[in-house]
Amino acid sequence: TTLQMGVFGGIVVGLGVAALHNKFYKIDLHKEAAEVFEKAVDMDTARVELLKEMGSEYEAVKDYDKAIGAYKRYIDQAKDVKLNDYFNLGKVYYTAGASIRPTADGVVMTESDSMRMVDYLKGADSLFAHVVEKAPESYLGYLFRGRANWAIDNPQAPKLAKPFYEQAIAVMEKDPQKNAAGLIEAYRFMGVHYIGLEDYPASLEYWKKILELNPDNAEAKRMAEVLPQYIQQ
Repeated sequence: TTLQMGVFGGIVVGLGVAALHNKFYKIDLHKEAAEVFEKAVDMDTARVELLKEMGSEYEAVKDYDKAIGAYKRYIDQAKDVKLNDYFNLGKVYYTAGASIRPTADGVVMTESDSMRMVDYLKGADSLFAHVVEKAPESYLGYLFRGRANWAIDNPQAPKLAKPFYEQAIAVMEKDPQKNAAGLIEAYRFMGVHYIGLEDYPASLEYWKKILELNPDNAEAKRMAEVLPQYIQQ
């Protein structure tokens, strides 16, 4: 044990020096740091808190599978797991899934990528549902369930996320100024959702709500100008 801790201490000191070097010379050491934490946990399995550090480093280099594995091991092994740990794991699942969807127009996902994306996003949704169950007074679980389901759904005519964004709105509207960013996201979803249904009056109301919170929101200003033309037809 003494030898192990001595080796571990040397690793940590070395990592600290490397971190300082990284600060001044802009060298990305996240992957190396993750490997250091992984070796440290292998040497002393009781140091479960290092699994979170390892997960964070893998997340930083977008190795989402290893990040998820580390965070899951922490949740399985730690004695003082917090609700925030489930929430953070959900966010990694969400980021992993969202990163697969092509951002360029006209690019079609392969069937394999589509299945991988949905698996990640369903994993995220399950964890955010756990957050909702344990903390129904918080808007975060609802909001992130909305994000996960919108990412699964047709982006142009989304339906799956509607109940979750509606629940998030109900909580966030209790303090609109504090929750402005979340409300704008949720109102935007509702606006897009009703455009997909060709219910332009309902959509317009949500774009107006965005402008009440942020009069300079370019997308909301554009929709507030365009939608009345469709309503008059």
